[in-house]
Amino acid sequence: MEAWKLLGELAKRRDSAGQRRIAVVVGSGLNVQAGVQDSWLALLERIANEARIERASKERLVGMLKQTGASGMTSIWEAFLCELANADEAPHQVEHRLQRDVAQLLRETHERKAADLEFFQRFVDSSFADILSLNFDRSLLIATGGEDVAGDGTLTRRGRAGGSRVWYPHGDTKLCRSIRLGVRSYGVYIKELDSAYRGYRQMRRATKGRSSEPQARNWLEAAMQQPLLFVGCGLSTDEWPLWWMLHQRARDQARRPTRHRDPCFVLCAGPLERISSHLRSGPAGLRLLHAASHAESWQRLAQAFET
Repeated sequence: MEAWKLLGELAKRRDSAGQRRIAVVVGSGLNVQAGVQDSWLALLERIANEARIERASKERLVGMLKQTGASGMTSIWEAFLCELANADEAPHQVEHRLQRDVAQLLRETHERKAADLEFFQRFVDSSFADILSLNFDRSLLIATGGEDVAGDGTLTRRGRAGGSRVWYPHGDTKLCRSIRLGVRSYGVYIKELDSAYRGYRQMRRATKGRSSEPQARNWLEAAMQQPLLFVGCGLSTDEWPLWWMLHQRARDQARRPTRHRDPCFVLCAGPLERISSHLRSGPAGLRLLHAASHAESWQRLAQAFET
């Protein structure tokens, strides 16, 4: 079935609470669509310029950001840590300071203006069961008057907007140490995800035969047990934990009869040849929801969830 048509069919399904049985994963594109003016690139440039480091170090960081457009964040994060390194602080202290600076800047920019952006409320009104925000900022919760983020670790931290559970797989500004970026952090995180996946498999075995899905205990379980939709996400190949989850999910889905598999979609726009060949190849079972322009893609998405 054509991807847009299939999404329209799945959009009609509701859980026992009346929410759409879909987990939507949102990235910086959601903030752009909502009207957030401060780009991630501009924020990183500001952090680089305000850092207490030598001028040559600042110029190297700003030059890297301009050249990459802030894509490839794993390498960019590592570059920041190396330029900020000094003899008086341990590496983990430098990283914590960078996490704190990012969180503080997002609170001063994105979150301070969130209450004035009506788009977030319209998005939440689509009634998704789960929203997985890859953004660190909590603009979605602030704009909708939602329940703030709580939880001990990045895997389990979540808030609530309307009837949707809102998870933060990359961390959030309320708890700056929850922010996940960089080689070391990703390596540790994948171990945590592997443990959570084993827990998910045990849960599936224990609840086999039941008519309803058990409540998700973490964002990985939310992504595993229902259709998945990526909106406003670049899905860069250096987001290792995200791709680890997607490939584990694909393996899990492959064991089910075709009619019982939950598809995975990614919203994309523009000429097909400009979309990365990686995404066009359909890795981990991803299906493209393609439109000619960004405006058309958001319009078609809204139409799919009108009912």
